[in-house]
Amino acid sequence: MKPSKGVVIEDMGVKFECNGVDNGKLWFKNVRVPVQNLLNRFSDIDENNNFSSVVKNRREYVIF
Repeated sequence: MKPSKGVVIEDMGVKFECNGVDNGKLWFKNVRVPVQNLLNRFSDIDENNNFSSVVKNRREYVIF
């Protein structure tokens, strides 16, 4: 199975810690995702296309 055009999937590889967790990266290049399909647990886009996030400190996000 291959990803759709414009979607890039990569493994995070070896990490300094937590190697028992299999993390990956997902990029969307020139791919439109409808707002109602966004995974928005930590951030959101309102009806005026303004972005907001509950994560104030980027380092805090790593804990999640």
